[in-house]
Amino acid sequence: MSEVLTRLRRQERSGGEWVVRAVVVVLAVALVAVWWSGRTARAELSAGQAALEVATMRAEQITTYTAATLDEDQSWVAEGATEAFAAEYAAANEPLREVIVGVGASARGEVLGAGVDVVDADEVVVVLFVDQTVVQGTTGEPVTERNRVVLTMLQRDGEWLVDDLESR
Repeated sequence: MSEVLTRLRRQERSGGEWVVRAVVVVLAVALVAVWWSGRTARAELSAGQAALEVATMRAEQITTYTAATLDEDQSWVAEGATEAFAAEYAAANEPLREVIVGVGASARGEVLGAGVDVVDADEVVVVLFVDQTVVQGTTGEPVTERNRVVLTMLQRDGEWLVDDLESR
C-alpha cells in the first residue's frame, strides 16, 4: 500500500511540475510578444511623427511658388521625392509652367492641420488641410483655395520622400 501511495505522490508532483513549466513558457512567450508589439508601436509612432513633419514642409513647398522663381520653388523635388513621383510631378507641372509664367501668378500654401495613417515604419500616408492663396499678376486679386492633399511618404536611406500626391 505504501508503495502505491509513493507512486501516486510522484505522479502528482511530476504532473504539477509539468503544469508550472507550461505556465512559465506561456508567460515567457506572452512577455516577448508584448515587448515586440510595443517596440513596433514605438517605431511606427516615431515614423508617423517624422513623416508628418516632412510632409507638412513638402505640402507647403508644393503649393508655394512665384512666376519669377518657379524653377527654384520646384527644386525640392530633386531631393525630396522618389524618382517615380519626381517624373510625374515634372510632367504634370510642364503645362502649368506656361500659365503661371504667362499671368505672373504666385501662390502661398499654409498647412492648417494634418493627420497620419502609419502603414508601417517606412510608409506613412499623411492627409493635409492646406489653404493656398493664389494671386494672378494680371488682376492682383488674391483667391484662397482650400485644398485637401494626401501625401504618401516613403522612408528611403533614413529620409522621408514624397511618393504620391492626391488632391481631394
